[in-house]
Amino acid sequence: MYIGCHLSASKGYKAMGKQAIELGANTFAFFTRNPRGGSAKEIDIKDVEAFLKLAEENNFGKLVAHAPYTMNACAEKENIRQFAIEMLADDLRRMEYTPGNYYNFHPGNHVGQGSEKGIELISEILNEIMGQERFDEAMFIKQMQELMQMKKEYETPLVMLLWISEDAVRCSEGAQEDIFGNGDWN
Repeated sequence: MYIGCHLSASKGYKAMGKQAIELGANTFAFFTRNPRGGSAKEIDIKDVEAFLKLAEENNFGKLVAHAPYTMNACAEKENIRQFAIEMLADDLRRMEYTPGNYYNFHPGNHVGQGSEKGIELISEILNEIMGQERFDEAMFIKQMQELMQMKKEYETPLVMLLWISEDAVRCSEGAQEDIFGNGDWN
């Protein structure tokens, strides 16, 4: 069993690992960058290597990297969607330093454009990012109120797990109905 908590990334990966151990945890979640902004500190490769050693020695489970709340992949304004693309792509590149973990993000709010348009815009961004590079990561998309607004028929929070394989999973128009349109993900 893996038990963890959300930790501050301000002092680096090894510090998060040590704090998790002190708390009796064997995994943790952390923000990839400022949760209310877009800035991210540089990756310290020696710090990451020290953490990876610590994690292996202490049988850590998968980490959960949490994207900032400012991401809105289905915004009406192009500059806001572009910011989401850049942030998502950068975060996934950064996750390559700690392979095999989860990425949690809230895709945003369609802001009155309608659920179908919101889903389309999120899918376009995921397709663009997955087409840029092949990531060997699991992308964990935690849907909150944004997706609940899009699909009101769900009575419980929807959680979607996309496994990104060597061939990169693509979110296509045909897959949208499978992903968002049936109750299998409840």
